[in-house]
Amino acid sequence: MIAVFRRVLSLIPQGHKFRTSRRAAQLSFIFLSIVLAGCAGLPARLPISAAESVAARQSFKEMAGRQRLCDKSVDADLTVTVDSRFYRGTMNGYLQAMAPSFVKLVGINPLGQPLVALVSDGERFNFVRFPDRLIYQGDVDSEAYRRIAPAGIEPGALYYTLIGRLAPGEVRILSTGGDERGRGVWLELAREPGNSRSLVLFDPARQLIRRDLKLDEDGRAALEIVYDKYGAGECGLPGRLTAVSRDHAGELTIRLDDWRTGFPSSPVDFELELPPSFKRVKVN
Repeated sequence: MIAVFRRVLSLIPQGHKFRTSRRAAQLSFIFLSIVLAGCAGLPARLPISAAESVAARQSFKEMAGRQRLCDKSVDADLTVTVDSRFYRGTMNGYLQAMAPSFVKLVGINPLGQPLVALVSDGERFNFVRFPDRLIYQGDVDSEAYRRIAPAGIEPGALYYTLIGRLAPGEVRILSTGGDERGRGVWLELAREPGNSRSLVLFDPARQLIRRDLKLDEDGRAALEIVYDKYGAGECGLPGRLTAVSRDHAGELTIRLDDWRTGFPSSPVDFELELPPSFKRVKVN
């Protein structure tokens, strides 16, 4: 995937004029709506026996330990679909990610040319509109980034959010409960540092996270992510994730195909080598 992206960029000659600015603007909306939504409510949690609670806690602990052995860099083909009051559309492209927070999302046109890209290392981000030859750059703690990313998204753990795994750090299980539809066990988690809280629907049999609700300071759901269509194996990756956020209006679905793992990766792979004719715009 890295080689493919570099080869695509090499096809952009100096002074080349794209003829897809309207399409790029539409795809920009998709990228700037990385998570959309209505209002995710808290699920009902049913009482479970002490034995079921102990078994779920032990299975969760085993999953957390096992994932440390999984690959720390992945890439995949992706299809992003946005369905909101303001926009409906689909974008094809690529995802490249590396632990703990390196992410590169590239949207392409039907000819395989890059139209938009979002790259972040967990501290800074770059958003590129290729037809307009513009690069927007800023910090992830800036007001500009907060307008893009909804509450509940942790820039420093974006890699783990995308693949349905736990970010590094201490995790305490505060409570357990059954699911109304029998899909697993609800675990109320507290994470350090920061003491952030979440509700996770955990599948003890397959040791997978099915749903992840990020809670705000008042215990309300700020963000919900649903993971499904997991691949086989102990390090299986989700084939689809659907995100719903309280502070946006719509729904985002990401379909992930042809996962690739087991290759070396480094921060250099997340640098964009663009022609000097691209204008860089600092945002705050």
